[in-house]
Amino acid sequence: MPDDKPSFKRTHEKPLYPHANSYDLNPQSYYHYPTVRELLTDYRLWNATAAYGFAKTVTQPIYRLQLIKQTHAILDEFKAPTRNPNLANVNRYRGHVDTLRKIVLEQGFSQLWRGNMASIIRFPISYGSSTYLTDRLNYWRGRRPNERYGKGYKQDGAHHLLAAAAVLLFSNPIEVVHTVLTADMAHKGRRRFRGTFDTFRYLVLSVGGKSLYSGYLLGVIQLTIYNWQFWKWYPRFLLNIRPGQTPTFWERLWTASAVSSVILTATYPIDTVRRRLMIHPLVNQPQPYTNASAFLKICLLEGGTALMRGWIINIPRSVSISFLMIWWDKFLQRRNIVTPFPIE
Repeated sequence: MPDDKPSFKRTHEKPLYPHANSYDLNPQSYYHYPTVRELLTDYRLWNATAAYGFAKTVTQPIYRLQLIKQTHAILDEFKAPTRNPNLANVNRYRGHVDTLRKIVLEQGFSQLWRGNMASIIRFPISYGSSTYLTDRLNYWRGRRPNERYGKGYKQDGAHHLLAAAAVLLFSNPIEVVHTVLTADMAHKGRRRFRGTFDTFRYLVLSVGGKSLYSGYLLGVIQLTIYNWQFWKWYPRFLLNIRPGQTPTFWERLWTASAVSSVILTATYPIDTVRRRLMIHPLVNQPQPYTNASAFLKICLLEGGTALMRGWIINIPRSVSISFLMIWWDKFLQRRNIVTPFPIE
């Protein structure tokens, strides 16, 4: 009796993800990573890493403003002695322009990119492992290459949940390091943390290895919702703009930007609490944050709007990243290089 499951087969001629002109998965495009080595030697992963690094580097100043707006209140509110004395003397930042001005004046222009390296290091780990695990889960489920993506909606959600839980086991420590570096607003020359590896060593030796997984559960929830919903709505909207025709650059850009912006806005309160949990090990509080109490404490002490603090600048950042990654995609296509992105 023939095996109904699709076989793994790696082909460089096919895109990594389904083409947007059809809901059907392109045959032999989804199941082609029988081993981790196959994934790591696929140049499309490293093309995607280069593109993501470029996009994140350009938009890092915006991201730093967002993280500071999300986390500075916890550093401001508790003036008791902290494990990092520099973090106890942070002034309150009243707006995006004021925050930007103080970063440049007190730390230097280059510090707008503080923590960028940790963010770039995280991408090949999270993107590569997520791709491999999702493909494997679909294979074990017996998903056919020509099966519609929308079919098996609950199963897709379960796959994204398992993939997110596994991916964050590796990438959450890097995100914690990135958040701590970004939120450290001490004046130039008085910073406790000098770089990515110095921060990692401090968290492990001084705070404890458990701090590297602060916000892990909320991260799993947020990543699952984003991936699950994005790949449900993005292809659907894109295909309905001009049915039967190849989407243009601008159609892809605005569709990806609109869908991602809506999902990021809906999950932004989760992200705010997660960032607070990440920065919390550096602050001695009477009652430590937990996943359940963090939402309540923020709302009671700062108001419900605090959960959305910095949200508005997250929208142009999302649009900018979509633009840069789709532009890189077109740049590679013009040189006959297989697109590395699932935005095709």
